[in-house]
Amino acid sequence: GYIPGTVEYPESEIYYNCTSMEKLVIGEGVDYVEYALYGTANAADWSLKEVVLPSTLSDMDSDFMYKTFNRVEKVTLSEQNKYYTFVDGVLFTADMTSLCWYPSSKTDVYYDVPDSVTYIYGYAFYNNPYLKYLDISCAATYLYAHTADSCKALEHIFLWIQFNRNPIIFLGKNVGQC
Repeated sequence: GYIPGTVEYPESEIYYNCTSMEKLVIGEGVDYVEYALYGTANAADWSLKEVVLPSTLSDMDSDFMYKTFNRVEKVTLSEQNKYYTFVDGVLFTADMTSLCWYPSSKTDVYYDVPDSVTYIYGYAFYNNPYLKYLDISCAATYLYAHTADSCKALEHIFLWIQFNRNPIIFLGKNVGQC
C-alpha cells in the first residue's frame, strides 16, 4: 500500500480489509497518521511485514502504532525525520522525552527506559512475548493506558519514585494486563 505525500492527513480505515498487503509506504508530505488505517480489521489477519515512514511525519497516534506495528518485522524511518528516532530498535520522539513503541519482536528480557523519557505511549510495549523486567526509574511522569498490555512474560515493572519531583500519572484504566 502507498499513501502519497499529497495526502497530508490520511483517514482511518483507508485500507480496510486489505489483509494481503505486505508493505505500507507512507509518502513524503504526510505529517500525521491516526488510528488504524485498516479500521477495525483484526491485526492478526494482516500480512503486513514492513512499514516505511517519511521525513515529514511529525505525529502518529498511539493507536496507529500499536495496531499497525503490532506484527510487522520492520519499521523504517527516513533518516531526515526530525520528529522521531530509533535507539536500539525502540521508537522515541527525537528529543527522547517520549517512548513511542517497543517492538513485539525485540527479544531482550530486560529494558531500562532512558532517563530522558517523561511520557510512555499507550500500548508502547504491547504484545512483547520476551520482556520480563521493565525498569521505569527514569523521569517518567505519564504512563498511558495499556503501556505493557499483553506482555505475557512480564514479571516485574520497576517504578522508582523520586522525592522532590512530580508524581507519576497513570492515564487511563490500567498500565497492562499480563
